Amino acid sequence: MKRKFLSKTASYALLSAGILIACQKEQLQIISADATGTLSSVRPQAIAKTHGLILKSFSHSNRTYHLQYSPNGLLDSIIVTGRHPYVYRVRYKGTHLDSVLLVDGGRSVSVHRNFGYKGNMITSYDYYDRLYNVPYPWTYTFTFDGQKRMTGFERWHYKQMVNHSEFSYDAADNIVTWNDFSYFGGNYTYDNQLNPLHLVPDLFAIMIEDQWVTEYSFSAHNSVTHTFFSGGGLSFQNQYNIDGQLLAKLLSDNGPGLSFSYQ
Repeated sequence: MKRKFLSKTASYALLSAGILIACQKEQLQIISADATGTLSSVRPQAIAKTHGLILKSFSHSNRTYHLQYSPNGLLDSIIVTGRHPYVYRVRYKGTHLDSVLLVDGGRSVSVHRNFGYKGNMITSYDYYDRLYNVPYPWTYTFTFDGQKRMTGFERWHYKQMVNHSEFSYDAADNIVTWNDFSYFGGNYTYDNQLNPLHLVPDLFAIMIEDQWVTEYSFSAHNSVTHTFFSGGGLSFQNQYNIDGQLLAKLLSDNGPGLSFSYQ
């Protein structure tokens, strides 16, 4: 999961035209890279909207993530273009995630499944590496507070905990302290505008190969500063249109920022 993808043969034309793969071990099937098939009439209406506009795509580090929604509103797939394209394909069981398959260059690279739930909160899932055929899955477990906000997670591999994080919130549902027990842990401050990534249900569990998204998706509003426990930190300049949608999130040190587009 920490790897860099090796294959560079896939193209956006191939991905968007559709990939049909049967993965017998996982009993999964990729039907297409568009928002078709594998639908359930009982899925909730969960399209991510900020002030009425639907999030269409976002970009980070020379990649653009195109969100494809099913006709009844839930995220069906994420088509990743730019530096090394690939596709996340999402399947559901009723209203809950059933599995997420990552397809790269026509190959099944990884799958995460065996989702555990408490109500609508994901409490665990297993991640299987199919590129290197690792025999044991990585297992993720999650904890929540009484307001259904995630307060921590652990990552396990073959009965050993690999790493874990804990975080706390302010009254506006923003993470103010994130302790990952490394030099990245620290404190955050926020503005009062809606975070479009927070409005995409279960994005942290879907984009398993892009773990940078967890920092930007858990809080309800958009971060302004991140101060590291080890010293130093980052500041962000959030740019909005006249309707209040976030258009860009720029880093003070000219590092890789984020940009957003809407339907």
